[in-house]
Amino acid sequence: IDFDVQNNDSTAAPYFQAQQGVFEVVAVSSWEKHVRQTVLEMPIAWCSSTAKLNATMNVIGDFNWTDIYSRTEVILSPVNGSGGVYLAARIDQLGCEMYKARGLFFWLYPREQLFLLTNDLAGTEVIKGGRNPEVIDKVDNMMDLLVYKGYVSGHVNKILLFNVTVPPSTPHNGFIGVGTDSYGYADWSYFD
Repeated sequence: IDFDVQNNDSTAAPYFQAQQGVFEVVAVSSWEKHVRQTVLEMPIAWCSSTAKLNATMNVIGDFNWTDIYSRTEVILSPVNGSGGVYLAARIDQLGCEMYKARGLFFWLYPREQLFLLTNDLAGTEVIKGGRNPEVIDKVDNMMDLLVYKGYVSGHVNKILLFNVTVPPSTPHNGFIGVGTDSYGYADWSYFD
């Protein structure tokens, strides 16, 4: 999705459905638009259960999707920026139950130059992780996530960081999503 060619006056991210946080299309220059997570503090929650997790989520796609390829470029602001961002597949819980979402969550913590692959939004079920200062930029990174035939792989800036077997406890299908680990600014310049 190229956010620069959006032809309406809406600031809502096209095709996405925010579950927690606010994701708006913002002009970052006279020729470029990004989707930005804009909330800096926990907002009033429709469901008290979502306050259990200090994270944001914006989803796209079809709950029946299984094997996917998705990529995005993410930029974290040095001022009021979120600490981490994710690109996820097979997200199985939305709405009031999103705090207990499972799936394949590819986390990036650019300031720490750390990546994680977890089986849950809360980040408690780590599948793979590590630090890679040679690959992970502290501000601007391209992320790729591929789930195909029982394997999941993740790239940052076109460098493979992991290629592992999908754990049996992972949902077999679900939505694709992006989000942050906390309330803070994060920009996505495109989404495929």
